[in-house]
Amino acid sequence: MSLKFFIPALVWSVVIFLAISLPAGAIPKAGLLKIPHFDKIIHVIMFFVLAVFLSFGFFKQSPLSSLQKNYFLLALLIGIFYGATTEVFQYFWFSSRHGNFYDFIANAFGTVFGVILFARALKPRIKKPLPN
Repeated sequence: MSLKFFIPALVWSVVIFLAISLPAGAIPKAGLLKIPHFDKIIHVIMFFVLAVFLSFGFFKQSPLSSLQKNYFLLALLIGIFYGATTEVFQYFWFSSRHGNFYDFIANAFGTVFGVILFARALKPRIKKPLPN
């Protein structure tokens, strides 16, 4: 397994963790953040990006690897698990933040959307063998 292709996903995971661990008072309450539920869009975007990076990391593995063959499922499972984990951390360990089910749903939606879009973008590049 080549870990270098996972560097973007690992860095982005740290960015997500830092973002979710910010005290609630450190988040500005101006501009777009005043729109009701705009935070859900931010969750979707963060996990969309993570899903694309995870898909890329798994897809770039050896063509004979089960990691590459199952990139769709692996990226989906890891992204959704990480989305759930961030909400659990917010709920139990960060006193000024509140993890909740709707944030988890937004995380999961972003992950699913990212993996699907990655697969759709990749589809034209994968050529099917011609029949003999």
